[in-house]
Amino acid sequence: VMFEIKGNSGSGILVSNGLAFNEGEKELIYSPLANFKVTAITKNPNNIRGDYTIKLQEAERNDKSDFIPY
Repeated sequence: VMFEIKGNSGSGILVSNGLAFNEGEKELIYSPLANFKVTAITKNPNNIRGDYTIKLQEAERNDKSDFIPY
């Protein structure tokens, strides 16, 4: 599964000897209290870079949201 995330509260991290990223990709860490909505789920053709791409958009925090696990 490949995640594409649009958000503005993530902080970049550098992991030595970590994963290799293509141009435009990076590793970010988000607060466990960040909220996201799924905007698209697509099956990748020819099994390239995982079976699915899930697009997430960071959403405004809602104080009425349940904490995970529910």
